[in-house]
Amino acid sequence: MYANLIFDLDETLFDFKKGEQLSLEQLFTNHGLTNLDELVAAFRQLNHQVWLAIQAGGDRDALMNTRFAKLLAEFGEVVDGPAMQREYHQYLNDQAFVFDGALDLLATLRAHHGLIVAGTNGSTAVQTKRLAKAGLTPYFDAVYTSETIGVNKPDGQFFQYIMQQHPEMTPENTVMIGDGLLPDIHGAQQAGLPTIWVNLYDQPNNTAYQSDYTVTSYAALAKLLIN
Repeated sequence: MYANLIFDLDETLFDFKKGEQLSLEQLFTNHGLTNLDELVAAFRQLNHQVWLAIQAGGDRDALMNTRFAKLLAEFGEVVDGPAMQREYHQYLNDQAFVFDGALDLLATLRAHHGLIVAGTNGSTAVQTKRLAKAGLTPYFDAVYTSETIGVNKPDGQFFQYIMQQHPEMTPENTVMIGDGLLPDIHGAQQAGLPTIWVNLYDQPNNTAYQSDYTVTSYAALAKLLIN
């Protein structure tokens, strides 16, 4: 169907929510905080807004380095935001949970496709370490992050940059695969790429962003890509 594949990572292959949960619990516990469920829920709400701001062109470092200070201020705590951000990333670096079937999927696709690359808004250090720890590194020809490219998804330049590194990639033979309707689907479409929305949680799409294809399982994705 398509010779070349661009994969998002978090919540497409990595079970990011599981790793995030454990990392946040460790972080908050180390700072003597006990209302973990409340803090994690509040962080996720705030973090959603942070990533919307980043995807809209906001200063990534400034937004990331202030999110814990803003969060804990709501609970009457004063903390060093950048230091807490660094500590959180240390914990997150060690989390490499993948969804069941992710390794088998990549092994199957590797045998049938030309290029398989990763395109993620995650930081280079975090994603490189997690890919290696999860055993996913051998399945990718290259890994591209917004940190190294210099723009975040959904900016179409993110995807154009990847394709410029691989002249054999064209909009006719390359597809973007990801869970994010705004960063992955809308972003890739801005670069003229077809898209596959990986909706593993079978959530309704209440946005204006429509993918070319939608799958709710890896089996369905493999069937779509191999014919």
